[in-house]
Amino acid sequence: MQPIIVPSLRIEAASGPTCYADEGGFSFVSCELIADSPELTCQLNRFIASGKPVTVRCGLLETTGTLERLAPHGNGQSYKLRLQSVRFGEPGSVA
Repeated sequence: MQPIIVPSLRIEAASGPTCYADEGGFSFVSCELIADSPELTCQLNRFIASGKPVTVRCGLLETTGTLERLAPHGNGQSYKLRLQSVRFGEPGSVA
């Protein structure tokens, strides 16, 4: 599958302790992207309707996962991506 190019893609990861030592702490990863055109918004909305994973790329960062539509963001539509995989590097390379 050819990745869909998006103008903005942000991944955030955090971890830390919890109140009880035997819990082993917590970790969380989130990914958000923005579609800046009606065509791109329509394309991404089709993946939401189908429930199928989508691969998106911004610069050297490529991610795959399922989408959830969030509130509009500035001049675009923002989405949450439930990450299944993350790759960094030139297309076709192993990073």
